[in-house]
Amino acid sequence: MEKKSEEGKEAFRMFPIGDEESSQLFTTATECVNTVVDLKRNGQMIKEKDVEELVKKLKAEEMNFSFIQQQSAGAAIIISARIVLPGSKKFFDLEALVPLFIQALEMVSSFEKLEGFRWRHVHPLFQFYVEEIPNHSGAQHFLELLQKIMDVMKLSPTVNDDFFSYNNSMALARLIVKMNEIINNQDGDLEIRKRAVVLLHSMVKQCPPERASTVSLYSSGLCTAVAKLLKGGTNIPSLIKSALLLFKDLVILVFADNAVKLDTKTINWDEYIPQVHNYLRGQTEEWRTTGSEHIQQCIRDSLSSYMNHRSWDVKLAVCEMTLEIQEACKDLLKEKLYGCLMSLYIHLRYDQSTQFQEIGKKALELVKNKRKAEEFFYQQLDIHISRLPVRTHNEDGLPEINIVSAILTALGDSVRLLSTTGSRTMEALLKSLADSIVIDKRKIMITSDVAIENIEQALRKMKLQYDVTHSAIAQICQILADLGGIEVVDMVHNLMRMESPGKRASYHIILAHLLSSLKTSDTPSDDPIILMLAEYLVLETNRSCIIKLKEDTKPESHQFEIDWSTCVESLSLTNLALCMRFIGQTVNRSHISTQCLCTVLMQTTSQSWIVSESAQFALKIIAEESSRDQKKKDDPDAVERLIRRYSSHILNRVSLACTSSTNYHMAPILFQSYLAYGEIPDHFNVFKVIVEKMLYALDRNQQQYSYSLLQALLFFMGCMNRDYPNHEPLSPPKESEDEKDLPTPQHIIVEQILLRTKHMLSSEHIPVKIIVLRLLSQGIEFMKLYDDMLLPMIHQNWFGLMAIAKELEPNTLGAVIDRVVDMAEKSGTFVHNKILKEFWPLVETYFMKQISRREEFSHTSEFAVTTRFINSIPRIIANAGITEKEGKKTFMKIINSSIENKGKFAFYCDKQKKIIDAYYKEGKSVYDE
Repeated sequence: MEKKSEEGKEAFRMFPIGDEESSQLFTTATECVNTVVDLKRNGQMIKEKDVEELVKKLKAEEMNFSFIQQQSAGAAIIISARIVLPGSKKFFDLEALVPLFIQALEMVSSFEKLEGFRWRHVHPLFQFYVEEIPNHSGAQHFLELLQKIMDVMKLSPTVNDDFFSYNNSMALARLIVKMNEIINNQDGDLEIRKRAVVLLHSMVKQCPPERASTVSLYSSGLCTAVAKLLKGGTNIPSLIKSALLLFKDLVILVFADNAVKLDTKTINWDEYIPQVHNYLRGQTEEWRTTGSEHIQQCIRDSLSSYMNHRSWDVKLAVCEMTLEIQEACKDLLKEKLYGCLMSLYIHLRYDQSTQFQEIGKKALELVKNKRKAEEFFYQQLDIHISRLPVRTHNEDGLPEINIVSAILTALGDSVRLLSTTGSRTMEALLKSLADSIVIDKRKIMITSDVAIENIEQALRKMKLQYDVTHSAIAQICQILADLGGIEVVDMVHNLMRMESPGKRASYHIILAHLLSSLKTSDTPSDDPIILMLAEYLVLETNRSCIIKLKEDTKPESHQFEIDWSTCVESLSLTNLALCMRFIGQTVNRSHISTQCLCTVLMQTTSQSWIVSESAQFALKIIAEESSRDQKKKDDPDAVERLIRRYSSHILNRVSLACTSSTNYHMAPILFQSYLAYGEIPDHFNVFKVIVEKMLYALDRNQQQYSYSLLQALLFFMGCMNRDYPNHEPLSPPKESEDEKDLPTPQHIIVEQILLRTKHMLSSEHIPVKIIVLRLLSQGIEFMKLYDDMLLPMIHQNWFGLMAIAKELEPNTLGAVIDRVVDMAEKSGTFVHNKILKEFWPLVETYFMKQISRREEFSHTSEFAVTTRFINSIPRIIANAGITEKEGKKTFMKIINSSIENKGKFAFYCDKQKKIIDAYYKEGKSVYDE
C-alpha cells in the first residue's frame, strides 16, 4: 500500500502547481485523496457523508483559484483512482466515491490543456466502474460517472482520440459488453437501461471519423443488442427513441459510404495488440455486405413496430433513422431499403403533421429507380383500392384515403393516362371511393344558422358515416382533378348513371369535390364533357325532385322526409352550379345554360329545406360567376341581375312548358320561382300570355290536378299587388261621353283570373277551396280602387263563398270569414244585407254551439275558427255599416252569450265588446286596438 501511495504522489508532481499560496487547492485535493487512502489502509469504513464533506470543501475553495489550478487539482484526484479503487470493495461501498470523482471531472472540464495527460490516466477510473456496473446496486450513479467522463472527453480531442485507438479497443469491448447486458435485461431498472443506451450513444457520437474502424470491430455485437432491444425488449418511448438514435449513428459511423475503412493488406500488424488481430481480419467486404442485410432487417422490424407508435418522438426517430441511413449508405444498401422508403412515403405524404409530410417527400426523393417505384405504386394502388371500403366501414378509412392520395401523387402524369383510357384501375378506385362515402341522412337534420358561403360549407351539410370527412374526400379529389383532369369527371359521370339513388348521392359528393377542384384556366371552355354532364344533371334533378302529379286531395309538391332522392336532388343542384363555371360567354344564353339556370331557379321554391337551400346557394354561385365575368365584384344584386339577363329566355321556357305534353307540370313552379326575383312590369305582355295559357289549362283540367296552377296564379296575384300597389284605373278620354274610368290591362288580367277560378269554390277538395279563397283576397286587394270591377266581382263570388260557409268545415270557414272581412273593408255597405241575411244565418247556430262547449278543445280547428270569428266581428260591423240595433240581434248575441256563460271564449268576447261599444258610443275606430 505504501508503494502505491508513493506512486500516487509521484504522479501528482507531473502538474505544475506554482508557489505555496497557489498550490492550496492542489493540496486540498491531495488531502482528500490521502484521507480516503488512509481509511483504506487502516481498514476503516468511509461513509457518503464523509465524501460529501470532502466535495463541499473542494467546491468552497475552487472558485478562489485559476482554471489551470482547478484542472490540476481535479486531474490529481482522477489519477488517484488507480491507487484508491483497487481492493476498495473490502472496506467501503464504491458508490460513495462517485461524487468525489464527478467533482474532479467538473474541475477539469477538459483534459486538453493538461500537458502530458492521456487516456491512460483516466483508464483505471473508467475501467474499474465499467466492470462493477451490472451487479452493483449503485449502477445508476456509476453510469452517471461514466457519462461525465465521456462528456469531458468530448471537449478533449487528444484524450478522446486515445480512447478510440486500437490499443484501447479492449476497453471499448468491455464497455459495450457490459452495457449490452444492462440494456437487454428486461427485469432491470428502466432508468439504468436508458442511461446505458445514452452512454453508448455518446460513445458512438464522439468517435472521430478516422477511428470508426475501431468501433467497427465490435459493431456487430452492438447492432445485435440494439436490434434485440428494438424488436420487443421494451415499450417505453424514451428508451426506444434512445435506442433508435444509437442504431442510426452507429450504422452511419461504421457503414457510411464515406466511412474510414481498414485495409488489412497494408497495415503493420506489430502496431496492434494481438487481441484484436482476428477482429481486424474480419473487416472485409463480405462482412460489410452481411452487415447491410442485418441493417435492412432491423430497419424493417423497427418501421413495422414504431411507424404508428403513440409517441411522436419515437415515430419521428424511426423515420429519420431510415432516411439518414439510406442517404449515408446508399452505395452499400443500394435498393434494399427502397421498399421501406416507398412505404414511408405512402404513409406520411399526407400525414396531419407537415414535418412528417416533408419526411415522406424526402423518402421518395431517395428512391432513384423510377421504374421500380412505379411498379411498386401500381401494386399498392390495387391493394389499397380493395381495402378502402372495408377499412372505411370499420371507421378506419382516413389513413387509407391518405395512402391512396399519396400513391396517386407519386404516379403523377400516369393518372391522366389512367383517366383518358378509362382503365379498370381508375374505375375501381372511383367505385371504391363511392362505396366508402355514405351520407348519414339522420344527421342532415342537424341544421345550423350559419349562412352557406362556399362549396365546402354546402357539402358539409351532407354528413358522412364511418368518420369519413369531407376534407379527406376533397384531398383525394383535388389530386385526381390536378392529375387526371376533366377525364376523371367524365368517368364519374358514366359510373353514376346506372346506380341506385343512394350510390348516386355518393358519386355526387365526389363529383362536387372534383368540379370545385378543377381550375377554369386549365379546363377548356364549353368542353363537351361538361356540357353532357350539365344536361344529365338537369334531367336527373327534374327526375329526382319530387314534382309528381298528385290529386288535389294531396296537393304536395315535395316530400318532407329526407331520402336518397332528396340528397341526389340537393347535390345535383350544387353540381349544376359548378358546371356553369366552365360554360363560356359564348353560350351563356344557349339551350344548356338556360336549362341549368331554370332547373336551379325552379328548386328555390322547393318545400324541402335542404333542396331549397342548395338551390339558393347554387343560384348565388352562378350569379357571382356571372358578375365576375362582367368584372363586378361583391355585387349584392347579383342574383337579380342574373335573372334579369335571362328573363326573356326563362319566361319563354315557362310559356313553352304551359303547352307541353310532358313538362307542363314544370311551368307553374318555374313561374313562381322567376316571380320571386323578377318584376312583372318589365315583361307584362309576356306574363299576360303565360297567365292566359295557365287559365286555359285550368279550364281543361276539369278541376283535377289544378293545385299547382292555382298556386302559381296566387303567387302572380301577390306580385301584382307588390309591383302595382294602389293601382288605379285609367281616366276616361276627354272626348268620351261616358265619364266612367277605364280598366288598365292589369285590371283586366286580374279580373280574368277571378272570373275563371270562381267556379272552383265549389271544388270537392279542401286545399283547392282554400287557395281559391286566397286568390280572391288578392284580387279584391288589387281592385279596391276600381269599384266598377270590384263590386261585380264580389257579387259573382258571393254565392260560392256562402256555399263553402254552409258546409261549416273549420279549415275553410276560417278563410271564408277572412274574405267576408275583406269584402266589407273594400266595398263598405255593399255587402251589408248579404252579411245579415245570408252569412249570419249560416253561421249563427254553429258558433252559438261552439261558445257553449265546456270540454277542453283549445287545440282543435273548431276553437281556432271560433276565435277568428269573434276577433273579426268589430271589423265586420264597422265596415259593413251594421247598426247597433242590428248588431244586438246578430253578432252581439255571440259575444254577450259567451260573456254571460263565462265560457272558454269569454276573455276574447269581453275584449271585442269593449271595442264595439267604443265604436258605437264614441265613434272610435275598430282598428285602434
